[in-house]
Amino acid sequence: MLGDFLYSKNKSFYYDFHDIRTRQAGRTKHIDFHLSVPFNMQSKDARELCDKIEWDIESILKNTKVLIHSETCDSNCETCLNPYALMVKS
Repeated sequence: MLGDFLYSKNKSFYYDFHDIRTRQAGRTKHIDFHLSVPFNMQSKDARELCDKIEWDIESILKNTKVLIHSETCDSNCETCLNPYALMVKS
């Protein structure tokens, strides 16, 4: 479910996600994971992307807090190999 959601909304801006952890404290669910972004993405843009994804998930899953840790890919992903990939944002 999370993978389908991330892919459908933001795939052109990230490489993959991994290390998903979930827990529940009282009524609140917590989700955190790592999001690999293109190595040439500015940290400000990576943070804005993470904020957007966190907000999107939290708006769908009530009583849920999301924390995303962004990290750069190894520069061999499809997005990084395409010099025009980050020029246009949808």
